[in-house]
Amino acid sequence: MMYFSEELIFIHPDCDEKLCCIKKMVTDLQKSGYMENSDDFLQKVLAREESMSTGIGYGIAIPHGRSASVSRLKIIVYILDKAIDFDSIDRQPVRLIFMFAVPLEGKDEYMPVLGAVTRFLRERENRARLMDVSTAKEAMEILGEIKIGSE
Repeated sequence: MMYFSEELIFIHPDCDEKLCCIKKMVTDLQKSGYMENSDDFLQKVLAREESMSTGIGYGIAIPHGRSASVSRLKIIVYILDKAIDFDSIDRQPVRLIFMFAVPLEGKDEYMPVLGAVTRFLRERENRARLMDVSTAKEAMEILGEIKIGSE
């Protein structure tokens, strides 16, 4: 699946709170070359979090933002060793964070991908398998099972 890549999957990154994780994820996205202006994108993600938390429950958060500085839809994944508070709707801490970087004109592409990822993550077994990986390659194999649209 072209939305995920091994270099954007981080197993047990060093972050212990929501803002730190969001900032690190944005920095990692910029380092990978998928955006020009990380400040603009970070502001979009933080504005979205301010309006409503992207902690969707079940130990999952899906922060996201649309920005002209993003070149194409990409997802960065953090699989945390220890759960952190993300102001989730179920008040449970999160261990799986999927940040969507969306180009300004990418809403039509983004919505089906978001739907497919959330459907996949609703399954307890899929979440457990992801939380149990020790390498980005293992995570990629699991994420490769996500079916989007006509794939």
